[in-house]
Amino acid sequence: MQENQPQEALPTKRRKKYLRLAGITLLVLFSLQLVFYFGSDLLLRNFLKEKVNIASGNKYEIDFEEFHILFLQRGISFKGLKLNPVEGQFKDLGNTPYFRISIPEIDITGLNYRFFRKEFVIGTIELVNPEVDFKLAPKDTMEVSKPSTSPILILQEEIKKSFLGSQVKEIRIKELKIDDADLLMKNFIYQKAIKAENTRLLLEDIQLLQLRNPETPFNAKGFSFGFDNFEVLLADSIHTIQAQTVNVSSLEQFIDAKEVKIIPDFSKSASTYFQLDLDELLLKDADINRVFYTSEVAVGQLKIENPEFYLYTREILKKDRGSEPFDLYALVEGILNSIQIQDFEILEGKFGKRLADSRDTYMIKTDRIDFRMEDFYIGPDESKKKDQFFYADNASVEIHMVEFALNDSIHRMKGDFVRLSSFDDKIEIDGFKLFPAEGLGLDGKKAHLDIDVSGLVITAATLKQVYNLGILD
Repeated sequence: MQENQPQEALPTKRRKKYLRLAGITLLVLFSLQLVFYFGSDLLLRNFLKEKVNIASGNKYEIDFEEFHILFLQRGISFKGLKLNPVEGQFKDLGNTPYFRISIPEIDITGLNYRFFRKEFVIGTIELVNPEVDFKLAPKDTMEVSKPSTSPILILQEEIKKSFLGSQVKEIRIKELKIDDADLLMKNFIYQKAIKAENTRLLLEDIQLLQLRNPETPFNAKGFSFGFDNFEVLLADSIHTIQAQTVNVSSLEQFIDAKEVKIIPDFSKSASTYFQLDLDELLLKDADINRVFYTSEVAVGQLKIENPEFYLYTREILKKDRGSEPFDLYALVEGILNSIQIQDFEILEGKFGKRLADSRDTYMIKTDRIDFRMEDFYIGPDESKKKDQFFYADNASVEIHMVEFALNDSIHRMKGDFVRLSSFDDKIEIDGFKLFPAEGLGLDGKKAHLDIDVSGLVITAATLKQVYNLGILD
């Protein structure tokens, strides 16, 4: 028994030794973390400022409130970081753009250098509420203007210039996360009159020095962004799109918007106004990169459920009835070049047409409307719009409990069920009624009709001709 005691004590001593070494190692690492974290600002502040100034060719200078080295995370962090052009350096540089960057908080972690590839890798960059402003300084003038080229591409070119002549062949950012990016999206990326809150942006695998082939937005493998309380004024300056939340992903190929509304401004003069209320708009299998580069939306399938949409028109005199009809393209022109949907369905919708000056007065009223459209298109290409039916090559519409006023200002028509289809060029109506409107005080001098038919079917209805030319043959 006494001989076994020393042998049993050996593992215990070895375990204590390992624990002691592990404790010392952790203490050393923790101490280094503290030394680098609290000492980096004091020791490296001036060094960093000098290196940025040299790398930018004496054009930029940085300032910050705090700077820390994150030893264990292989990274650095800044608070109150600002990058500003050096005063006077851009006066003699013609149309060279310059930037001002302000970032309240930024963490850069996972730094690594791949010697064989000569590639500098950044694992993650996390930003909070960044603001980027860019301008041109034209020669012989003190005015500043926005460049026509994308500011993102301009910034990338400026970064490339800073690494000319260096051994670094590529700078790769595996993940860039930006929170509270409202100002960044508005002033630097989107550059349109949008309003949004709580903007989020995520970019994956960004290359800063070499362009991807094929090219991608932000020169990244993919991106996603989202925002709340989105609002943008459409191209006609009359209608505004609002959404409670919007999320877009090029990696998962979708656009998802909830509580979508199109709101008209009736105080502005127009012959037609459009209003839409929609719980959710989900575009799947959408080519987001194509939208980014060409402003063309191309979708395979889209199904919308329970929308409510209304047209408001001002009363038009008979002599003016040759004016152009309402065109959906007028709403998106200037924001999107075109919208193409191969298979488009609207289920259990509600539609009405009212007078803009008397919004309680219906010209068309329905309890339910269903659409099915093939090769839906709105855009400037006239060849694609030729012989359309409801903005599609072929479409069918089914309407339940419809009532509308005819243009003669006397008669109204009702139908329990109406189906119009260009697929079989047929019109079907159940419970058809044609009658004079109430309260007209007809004295017999004006001809009027009173028709009640249980069912009506019209074949070879030439619906496309009626839709495009207004000719019933």
